Amino acid sequence: MSKLIYIIRNFGLISLARTVIDKQKDAFRGGENSIPPSTTVMIASPIGTWDGKELRKWAGSNSEKYLLTFMNSETILEFPIPFQPVVSIILLFHNRAEMSLRCLESLASGSSDVPFEVIIVDNASTDETPALLDRIRNAKILRNSSNLGFSVGCNQAADLSTGKYLFFLNNDTEVMPNSIKALVDTLENGTGIGAVGGKLIFPDGTLQEAGSIIWRNGSCTGYGRNDDPFKPEYSFVRDVDFCSGAMLLTPRDLFLSLGKFDTMYATAYYEDADYCMKLWSNGYRVVFQPFAIVIHHEFGSMGRNNSLLLQKLNQEKFKNKWQDTLPGHNALQPGNILISSEHKSRSKRILFIDDRIPDYHLGSGYPRTHRMLLMLVEMGYKITFFPMLLQGNVPEISHPLQSLGVEVIYANPGKKIDINTFLSSRPNYYHLAYVSRPHNLRDSIKHFKKHSINTRIIYDAEAIFSLRDIAFSELNGKPLTKSAKKSMILKEVSLLNKADVITSISKKEMEVLTNFGVPSVHLLGYFIEPTPSPATFEERKDILFVGGILGCPSPNEDAVRYFIAQILPLVRQEVDCEFYVVGTNKVKAIWDLASDYVHIVGKVNDLADYYNRCRLFVVPTRYSAGISLKLLEASANGLPAVVTPLTAEQIGWQDNRDFLVGDDQTDFARKVVELYMNRDLFYKIRQNALNRIREDCSLDLFRKNLENILGLGMEIRNGDNKFYLPESVSG
Repeated sequence: MSKLIYIIRNFGLISLARTVIDKQKDAFRGGENSIPPSTTVMIASPIGTWDGKELRKWAGSNSEKYLLTFMNSETILEFPIPFQPVVSIILLFHNRAEMSLRCLESLASGSSDVPFEVIIVDNASTDETPALLDRIRNAKILRNSSNLGFSVGCNQAADLSTGKYLFFLNNDTEVMPNSIKALVDTLENGTGIGAVGGKLIFPDGTLQEAGSIIWRNGSCTGYGRNDDPFKPEYSFVRDVDFCSGAMLLTPRDLFLSLGKFDTMYATAYYEDADYCMKLWSNGYRVVFQPFAIVIHHEFGSMGRNNSLLLQKLNQEKFKNKWQDTLPGHNALQPGNILISSEHKSRSKRILFIDDRIPDYHLGSGYPRTHRMLLMLVEMGYKITFFPMLLQGNVPEISHPLQSLGVEVIYANPGKKIDINTFLSSRPNYYHLAYVSRPHNLRDSIKHFKKHSINTRIIYDAEAIFSLRDIAFSELNGKPLTKSAKKSMILKEVSLLNKADVITSISKKEMEVLTNFGVPSVHLLGYFIEPTPSPATFEERKDILFVGGILGCPSPNEDAVRYFIAQILPLVRQEVDCEFYVVGTNKVKAIWDLASDYVHIVGKVNDLADYYNRCRLFVVPTRYSAGISLKLLEASANGLPAVVTPLTAEQIGWQDNRDFLVGDDQTDFARKVVELYMNRDLFYKIRQNALNRIREDCSLDLFRKNLENILGLGMEIRNGDNKFYLPESVSG
């Protein structure tokens, strides 16, 4: 990493290099600031601040100075010798030795977890390129006596390759660390993928392309050109018409079986679009991977005028070849860019709205949202996730979602994207909106009516929040009259009725909504696979609580305080045990509760060890709504639980069979001691809870219910006479 930065410093591009590398590192680390502020079009160089055109010219001159220094030294550029290369990196050279050196250095300096070989084809270069090639070790080098063009040269290199995958790379690029691995992982972990490309960024920090669009007239557009490359719309995996041959990975055997690049496009341009069209026509996908990044000096090896002329000539060849296929593409119109950014997608588009980007560590219903998003992607829906509260600092959870094809909306730090602005930028784009939490429905419904009248609203009542507020008031010595309670629930229900379809997480809350006049409520609970932890009763000790504590007051904050202050002392009079509180904790007062026998652990990435070593789980929740997902998770992991009457009523399981219920602090402590000390009771509760998980939380049941709910939403949408935005807009 440091060597790459040193090299680019000599080219005067240190500001850009650091920005891109830091963003890339954060993308794979998943740090708290995973998407930093965007790079700017103006880059500070050692001799001033210039625009992109000036910077490219200045960088080119410094590249030549570095090449001269390199050639006047005795430096040798040596690549590793892979025992069995996974990737064959194919580079085509025709002059511009200074750029070729930059590209080679980025490959040699950037760490890669993927074994690779380097194959270089020199198309009769007349500058310092032949001498540069003499300084390279452990690369396959083919020297042509004339310029045979891009397609012929790449095809020659493919014949020499031994890797499982071919990585076509322009010599006027610099590859950012981990990019090759990101491409390989995408191809190997996906289904039906024939090629994958990444994000091309200009030296001035603006975007060249995030995948490309093929229009009906055979012309092409790099999606996002000249925009901020780290905007959310350019930062998630998606199918595209094609990815540039400047950075394209494809299986070697597939490339050879399809006849390689079509040489009719020589000298250059349209070979990549043509190859990707062949892939699509043969049933293979072409995928854009945003975490694979190269800096690309566009037209660096050929010159702008020659390049544009060749593009125009080859467009006609391409158009004639694919005359039967191109009519299925959209017409070249500004209003078609968003729709066309994905390859002829007929999938239904869903806008999913919640407070925050869902993370298992947050609790508060977010684990369920996370699982639901993954299932929607598996079902073939195109998902955009809009977090109403969190906009600037994107947490690590966005990257797994983006890698699975979920578009996660966010803004740069210090800025915010409101739902009104967002919907106005995509009028009537979404078939369905899935909204969670009543305040989000309240704050978004009017904007849907203004900008997206065609979008049907599904409200997910993962909790009736008025029930939680009523319990909180009574817990704090402020009992409400029957009339006041009814008024609070009716206020929430009247808001819910503005949605087209309403779901509920539990049968109990379904009954409440029905009793308060909601005409049709559909059950959509939770799904989790039973994975009982293997440790025996004798191998376990201590007590576990898992839950995110995001603020004060909050149900989990109160539950932890209640257990530590009023229950745990009674338990420790009978048994020598310790208490572990695991999960995101943003309340200092909870951290202050730590002692020799109380461990405030905070967020952990894997709970398996805690589920396996602790003897029982507690849910001392005194006010909440919905159902206890933490109880379901613990039960699925084979950890029996003691719960409050509130939790028992919400989930509908049976006391002394599926869990134990503690009526007050004394009874709760007694039940904890009983379960902690009684081996037979431990196994009885454990097994019965696992059985309930299999019955109530099966994947098939959840998917069936979700499919029915989405189907109902589409029926309502298609049952009126409103105009709907077509998938393909004619010119």
